[in-house]
Amino acid sequence: MTVLGKYIFGRVAIPKPFTVLKSGKLSTNKNQDTSAEVYHQACVDHDVPVDEELFAHLTARDRRAWSGEIDWIMHPDEIAFACAEAANVSRRMRAEGTSMPPRSVNSCRMCDWSRYCKTDPQGNHASWFGVRPRGNEYSGAASSYKLSGRTIDKDSSFILSPSQMRGYMACPRKWYLSYKLGLEPAKSEWRKVSARTYGTLVHEGCAMLGEAAIMGVISLANPGCTSDLETIARLGVETKVKELKQLLTDEEQDWRIPECTATAVRMFKLATESLESVLEVEKRRAFVIPGTRAWVTCQPDMIGQDHQGNVVIIDYKTSSSQHLDTVADDYLNHPAMFLYAQAWLNGKLVKGAK
Repeated sequence: MTVLGKYIFGRVAIPKPFTVLKSGKLSTNKNQDTSAEVYHQACVDHDVPVDEELFAHLTARDRRAWSGEIDWIMHPDEIAFACAEAANVSRRMRAEGTSMPPRSVNSCRMCDWSRYCKTDPQGNHASWFGVRPRGNEYSGAASSYKLSGRTIDKDSSFILSPSQMRGYMACPRKWYLSYKLGLEPAKSEWRKVSARTYGTLVHEGCAMLGEAAIMGVISLANPGCTSDLETIARLGVETKVKELKQLLTDEEQDWRIPECTATAVRMFKLATESLESVLEVEKRRAFVIPGTRAWVTCQPDMIGQDHQGNVVIIDYKTSSSQHLDTVADDYLNHPAMFLYAQAWLNGKLVKGAK
């Protein structure tokens, strides 16, 4: 069975209207933060011919400024290498003792723990204000998983997820605090909606569209007009917003629901343009790392089948960058996608977690 990996990148924003000059003519400025589709519609609305050079420029820009993709065949030796790396990381994780590991300063910028570590290099977490036991809404944070014929739990088995691996490989201290000690900065400290929040909302919109495709509400061969897709995606986005509002104390939030909805539609359309069907959406699987007794549990965003019969594992990534082609480079060396492939090929479906 051939398994393909596909990263779908999206910028959480909406193309701006095309600039109309005081003379009534359309601007020819190539640096406008818009899209080829918006430009084409502006030409129709103003009854002017399309500037083919400008349209080609905007079309090329669309592939890096609004959404983009990277896909490749995941060969068996690459999957085996990722499993070997997971085995090595799992051994290092288990070898961590009771002393606080050092922080990785290169990972501080996007880390929730950075403000604690910067003021207390020794990591005396017991004296940190606003720290609480970690919730179960995190990937791979459950205590046990029910599989077909058995249950695995953290008391008798070592269980890790790609997100844990990413955390450990980026900063051992972050992993130690978040996973080994099971702590997190209290939600009351996170008063502002962030880029991570928008990413979560976009994922929910994409998931809603994927489920609609499985149920036959959406036909991948003829997905319908954008407004229909946006109606479905917006339902997922707004549902998640209601949930997240319970975790935030500041009511003056800009949730950017239109932007998240539009981004979800763009990303889903790009993810499915070569698919014949959607097989699964956010289904968790678990597998034993070959040569070890450790388990990996993972949950791909979506799995589909293309017109050639290949399985396509899809992972959505959002950003605020207008250069998604450079953002994509950050994910190519991470083993997560190959672990997803191993889970699909040799894993067991998780039927419940707690």
